[in-house]
Amino acid sequence: MNIVFVKNIREVKHNIERFNEEIDQSSPLNKKLKTFQQWYYVKELNLFAPSKYIGYQNMNAHLYEKVLPFLDGRETVEILKKYFQQIDCPNLEQQLREHFEGRIRRKIKLNVLKSEHALIEEECLKVNDNGNNQQSNVEDDGNTEGMQRVRDTTYYERDSANRRRAIEIHGLQCKACGFDFEKTYGERGRGFIEVHHIEPLSTLNKTMKINPKTDLIPLCANCHRMIHRKHDEVLSIEQLRNLIELQKSFNEE
Repeated sequence: MNIVFVKNIREVKHNIERFNEEIDQSSPLNKKLKTFQQWYYVKELNLFAPSKYIGYQNMNAHLYEKVLPFLDGRETVEILKKYFQQIDCPNLEQQLREHFEGRIRRKIKLNVLKSEHALIEEECLKVNDNGNNQQSNVEDDGNTEGMQRVRDTTYYERDSANRRRAIEIHGLQCKACGFDFEKTYGERGRGFIEVHHIEPLSTLNKTMKINPKTDLIPLCANCHRMIHRKHDEVLSIEQLRNLIELQKSFNEE
């Protein structure tokens, strides 16, 4: 059977999104969670997936079951070293375990994108220094998901100043549904919001200068996830607002 390794980071990210979609659909992959040792995290997607799934082109649950006897996780680990490097971050590991409801094995190895490694490591160190996991534990407060920076498939640099300026301009309220973290969670939610790129940088083929006023917009974690839920159908802010209003009208009937 001809199984081809991934050739670029775009294919890897597509597989990561597919893996999480199929896990949500209660596929047979759920039974395999405890067999995976090498896990990979992409901060811009805020998603995890194992090497044996994301290291091959066009992987899906059905194909994985079919080719499983032919797969060697050591091979995909070597392929993925081109894009990822290992990290020791207890809070990120805890996020992984909570995401999959404790169904993964006790001893794992966690890897992150090389382009995101410094940022994630910095956040992990902040947590260790002051005991405040608001910076890196998305399951508690979603902060790591909120720090969307300049992003694409060829490792463009990220600029934290863009995010800060976008919040200064637009505020901390979700521009799709109006959710306010501080009003709901009090002190713990103060200053928190995710920032969304209106034009996904993954669709660009070159670096670009980001205008925080016109290119970035604050979103709550739920709205941000819904916009990116389908890899081939990223919603606009207006489309998401329309979905919210439509659902409200159904619920009121």
